[in-house]
Amino acid sequence: MPTLNWCYGAQSPDISEAVNEAIYAAHRYRNTLCALERDKRARYYEILRALAPTFVEAETTVADSVESIESERVKLQVARVQQRTRKPTGCEAIIERIAGLRPLLKEQRAKLKEIKQEVMSRDDVASALVANNDAHKAEQKSAKQEANLYWGTEATVKAASASFASGAPPKFARYTGEGQLAVQIQGGNDRQEMTRENTLCYLGEQSGKRRECFFRIASDESGKPVFVKIWIAFHRPLPEGKVKWAYLERRKLADADKWTLRLTIDVPAPKQDYDPETYVAVHVGWHRRDSGLQVAAWRGSDGETGRVVLPNTHLEDYTRLDTVKQYRALLLNEAIEIIKALRAEDVPEWFAEATSRVHQWRSPDRLAKLMRQWSEGRFDADQLGRSLPRSPVEFSRRMLPSRADVPGCRSILQSAGWHLSGNQLDYFEATRGGETYQVRISNHIGYMPTQTKYFTMSSQQQASEFVTMTEAVAGLTIFEHLRRMQLVDRELWRHEARLSKRVCGRRSSVYRNLAAHLSSRYGLMFFTKPDTAKLVKNSEPEAMTDDESKVHRASRQAATSVLLQYCGEKFPLRALQVDSRNLSRECNQCHHVNASVTVRQSHCEGCGSLLDSDENALQNTIARGLVAQKSGGLLALAEAVEAKAVAQKEKLKKMQDANRAKAKERAARKVSVS
Repeated sequence: MPTLNWCYGAQSPDISEAVNEAIYAAHRYRNTLCALERDKRARYYEILRALAPTFVEAETTVADSVESIESERVKLQVARVQQRTRKPTGCEAIIERIAGLRPLLKEQRAKLKEIKQEVMSRDDVASALVANNDAHKAEQKSAKQEANLYWGTEATVKAASASFASGAPPKFARYTGEGQLAVQIQGGNDRQEMTRENTLCYLGEQSGKRRECFFRIASDESGKPVFVKIWIAFHRPLPEGKVKWAYLERRKLADADKWTLRLTIDVPAPKQDYDPETYVAVHVGWHRRDSGLQVAAWRGSDGETGRVVLPNTHLEDYTRLDTVKQYRALLLNEAIEIIKALRAEDVPEWFAEATSRVHQWRSPDRLAKLMRQWSEGRFDADQLGRSLPRSPVEFSRRMLPSRADVPGCRSILQSAGWHLSGNQLDYFEATRGGETYQVRISNHIGYMPTQTKYFTMSSQQQASEFVTMTEAVAGLTIFEHLRRMQLVDRELWRHEARLSKRVCGRRSSVYRNLAAHLSSRYGLMFFTKPDTAKLVKNSEPEAMTDDESKVHRASRQAATSVLLQYCGEKFPLRALQVDSRNLSRECNQCHHVNASVTVRQSHCEGCGSLLDSDENALQNTIARGLVAQKSGGLLALAEAVEAKAVAQKEKLKKMQDANRAKAKERAARKVSVS
């Protein structure tokens, strides 16, 4: 039975403190399970080292080899950083030593594995390991009682932590404020039952497009449910089916909370009514058009054609997003220069230690962490107002209006004593008292200045902010100056998060609508998966040409894998992937393979026909798709999916059988020991 994740946006809960405590308790419980697993593994190796000297010798040998390889890798990484390339010169001997140590390490690890299996077969070691596992289970039970989570949330955390028992040692997760609470509805509730009052989760009264939802987060001392009320955006009704789980999720958009009610619903399997005689071919490939960025073209068996184009207005948001990222990088570089200059003064030991690697900072989080520590430990050197190496980029921290007030902004600047010079009314130099700023009056930020003294404004209020800022900046101490830069970066961070969510959501909407349209008209889909690695050259940033930079940008904006994912969801077991070799170069009439095609239209070298690259690729996709269909491509696809499902079931059954055998073996050892 198919399962849907049905989501509704939500407002903050009415008792947010209780919800915050429950989410934090779930996070703490997850890290507690992580700590218990790491302790269990530590005791496991202590047992092997104490009872098996041969294991200690083999383990030491492996550790020495790993240390040798790591030391060589450090030397190689230093050379890469100094020469700014992945393939530094003069490091051939280091690479050879690493290549020679790797086979030796592989052999040593295989020998260590054999010794471990041999040691674990001994009765004394097996008994100690059984006691270790029993102690671990007792610790987990105690941690569950101390967490005091509602059982739905506890079960979700326990299921997410199931992977701790295998693979690499689990890692602790930092608490960022994100998390979820969960309730499981045994047997499931249908649409009518979800509107009736129960002890888990139900929908209340509706007011316009908003609707009440009551979600159980805990139980009181008498066992009665503790509900939290949230208002959800009820923009669509519940589908037919059974609601099995309900989740109240909190995600972070920059530093803002975004709440979501997510329902897991088992829905009836849809009827597979489709016409196998109808098909559509989708050719994925991006190129710029006057109207925007073309991501794909398609042609149906009924002759209908279409193109997937991301409009220019959408691409402008990408430009704005890149601009904001560049602003943040420029701000961080400014802050690094100021801190490096301050380190030459008499600074406290804690400051010198906290900024010892300031030249390697790549994240503004480093600056924010330093400012939090700095605010609690001010010192004499940061109290001085001085001439700083550069002035920070100032960015308008308010929502930009729909139209910029050019005359009003100029009037306020001139009345404050600023001399305005330049041929453009909306872009000019503002000079006063030896300070010069590049000022742009605009209602968008799709512009990246080369100067560091730059300010964007669009209203009289923002012009007044500029005047206040420039009058106060001369008297700022170094700490206050960096604090201003951090506040500007935080506003940019928020704007970047909102903008990123908007562009990704708009693109997903375009792709989902296309997939739904094609699946409603056609029974089969033929598609090709482009080799992005060949299209996008991973050159060094300094050596990248303008054309390569454009290809990188178009690849990131198009996100063709997302389009193919949505199409695959709408065409289950009905999407055939065909060979993409020479798809645009091969003539669909004479099948002559032409030279590399660099223009949209060209003549075939074999028959002279005028070929459009997209149309030619679509015709070849259809021809190859029909051949694959006739040769049993759909049957092979269904068999592959079924074989994968069978393999997963067999793997699960094998794991369950192994666990049962281990349990029986542990029980037998307990009896023999007692």
